[in-house]
Amino acid sequence: MAIGNTMYIRGIGAYLPSHRRSAQYATVHDRYPIEYLEKDGYESAAIETELFAPQMAEIASLAALQDAEEDGTSLQNIIYASIHWQRYERIWNPASYLQSRLGLIDALPLNVQHGCNGGFLALQQVYRHPLQKLQLLLTSADNFTHSNFCRWNADYGLIYGDAAVSALFDSEKGFAKVRFFETRTIPELEALHRLEQPHKENGDSWKQDYDIKATKKHFLQRNSREAFIKPILTCLTSLKDQLINEIGDETQPIDWLIAPFVGDSVRLSTYEKVFAPLCKHSFWEQGRKIGHTGASDALLGLHQLIDNKQVDVGELVLLVSAGAGFTCSVMLLEITPEIIKRRKSND
Repeated sequence: MAIGNTMYIRGIGAYLPSHRRSAQYATVHDRYPIEYLEKDGYESAAIETELFAPQMAEIASLAALQDAEEDGTSLQNIIYASIHWQRYERIWNPASYLQSRLGLIDALPLNVQHGCNGGFLALQQVYRHPLQKLQLLLTSADNFTHSNFCRWNADYGLIYGDAAVSALFDSEKGFAKVRFFETRTIPELEALHRLEQPHKENGDSWKQDYDIKATKKHFLQRNSREAFIKPILTCLTSLKDQLINEIGDETQPIDWLIAPFVGDSVRLSTYEKVFAPLCKHSFWEQGRKIGHTGASDALLGLHQLIDNKQVDVGELVLLVSAGAGFTCSVMLLEITPEIIKRRKSND
C-alpha cells in the first residue's frame, strides 16, 4: 500500500507560448521526416523565441503563488525540473535562481535533471516521508529554441515543445486532492539514453549530447523493440493494478487521462494502452498541438484543463509521467469544491 502525505494542489500557473509551428511546415522544410508526420499524429509544436526557460519558470511560479493566494513564506522546498540546457553555465543552479527571484530565502532549492519524470520523481521522495505540514513549489521548464537541439528530428516518436509550469503542493487544502501517487523504476532501460562508450568533450560533442536517436537506435539494435516496450508495459500495468487496489471498488470512471505528449507510435502502445480503458477523455487532442515539453507535460495538461474550465467538482484526473532512467509515475487527482472559489477569484 502506498504511504504518503495528505497532499493537495493549491495553486497552478504556466507559461505556454502562443506561437505554434506546424508539423507539416517542418516536413515541407526538411526538418521533420514525413514518415514521422504520418505515424505520430502531431499537429504543431509550441515555440518560444524570446524568453529563456528560467524566465518562463519564474512567470509560471509567480502565477502559481498568486493562484494559491500565497506569498511563499511557508514554502519548505522549491523543486526545479528540466531536461535541456537552461542557457547559462553548467554549474549554475536554476532552482536557486528561482528562489532568489521569488525572494523565498527560507525554502530549500533543489535542481533536478532526471529525464522527463524528474519533477514527479523528486516529489515522490517528499511524499513518501510523512510530514505534519507540507508546502512546496514544483516547477519545470524547458526551451529548445536557443540551442543546436533539433526539436523535430532529434528523437523517435516525439517532437519537443517549449513550456513552463508550476504547482504549489500543500498538505492542508487545494482545488485538487491527491488520491493516489506512486512511482516505479525500470533501471534496465537506463541504456536507452546511453551509448556503449563515454565520450570526451570537444567542439563537436554537443552533437552526441543532443542525438537521442543514436542512443535509442543503439539500444534497439542490441536488443529489440519488445525489450523497450515490454518492461514499460509491465511497469505501467503494475501501477494500474495498485491504483485500482488503492481506490477500491468504486465504479466512477476517471474523467481525464493526461499521458506524456509523445506521438501515437509510442503513446498508443504504452500509456494509453494501459490507462485509456479507465478514462473517459484523453488530453492528447490538445497535447498534439503543443509537443512534448520535457518534465512539464502532466502538470501543463492539468493547468490547461483547469484554466479552460474542462473539469468540475468531484471529477477525477489521472496524470501519467515517465522519463529517462527509466521511471514512471501515476497521480490520481480529485477536483475539490475549492475549484469554485478559485474560479470566482480569477473571473
